[in-house]
Amino acid sequence: MFKGKRIYYVLGAVLVLLLLNTFMGTRNSSTVEEVLNKGHIKKVQLLYQTEVNQDTLAFYLSVPEEQAVSATKDLAVTDMGYGLLKKNMFGKWVTKQSAEYGSIKAYLADDGFTGEIALLPTMLYGVISDDRIGSINVTFQDGDNQVLTKATIVDTQPLRLWYALADERIADRELTMEAAGQDGKAIATKKVSFQ
Repeated sequence: MFKGKRIYYVLGAVLVLLLLNTFMGTRNSSTVEEVLNKGHIKKVQLLYQTEVNQDTLAFYLSVPEEQAVSATKDLAVTDMGYGLLKKNMFGKWVTKQSAEYGSIKAYLADDGFTGEIALLPTMLYGVISDDRIGSINVTFQDGDNQVLTKATIVDTQPLRLWYALADERIADRELTMEAAGQDGKAIATKKVSFQ
């Protein structure tokens, strides 16, 4: 009698594992670039990845299939996005969160950088088109204190990107992003908010 129950337990465990693999395997791959390419009409080119709180944050370009993945891109048809990924229990990459915005050219203003807000992870990010920009700082008021976060700038090809990780305190606040030159003098300023 006990032997018969053991078979049911083993079969039940195998069934649960198969269901988990099916459920968790719908958007999984062996590399970060492969999982980012799933579900995209355009070809994804990984620009940069880094570890963030035991997850992997990846930034990428999304270009039309007919456009070669190279250092020269038509920014009118190239999108930028990010993905927050982790490995599942089977060692395959899965996407926790991803987003991208339309053509980079549409977002590049005369001030030389874009600024987007992401909720998971909480961060600000964008691209830099002005070679004079050497740093980007994000500031906001938290009560009587002014909080300053220095952005990380990454020199990738064909563009430079920047990101500044934040915490939930930036919700419902107006944020100021200031791009400065190598000399520390302000080049451009933007204001954004989650509201």
